[in-house]
Amino acid sequence: MYTYDVNGNLKTDSQKGITLQYNYLNLPSQVTGSQSISYTYDATGKKLKKVSAAGTVDYVDGIQYKTGNIIDFVQTEEGIARNSNGNYTYEYNLSDHLGNVRASIYKNPNTQLLEVLQRDNYYALGLENLPFLEIINIFTMGKRFRRS
Repeated sequence: MYTYDVNGNLKTDSQKGITLQYNYLNLPSQVTGSQSISYTYDATGKKLKKVSAAGTVDYVDGIQYKTGNIIDFVQTEEGIARNSNGNYTYEYNLSDHLGNVRASIYKNPNTQLLEVLQRDNYYALGLENLPFLEIINIFTMGKRFRRS
């Protein structure tokens, strides 16, 4: 069972056992359930802080800090710079003409080769284009056919 406020925001979800509270900008400020998460925003709606049982995350102009003011990652125009014990690994996003990320790549620190982390291809109306479909035909005694 779901309940909503007058602005159409989800207030309770009985299946997940969560309750949500919103601020004056209709942004979630408190999520309670098996654990509690609270969010802090500035006057323009930019997220500043997230507090949960796992710790505190601060958001400052594209830089995300973990508990203890340790930089978790830095967002750049080309992708993300992740902090792993003081060494930064860079993940680059390849975008199409509309700005949608089509592939994310990074340089493997061990092999020094570029590796694809994720690749997304879509048809014109948004359906994901899978590289191949595996079809099992029950009439051919379970032989598998691949169609691309």
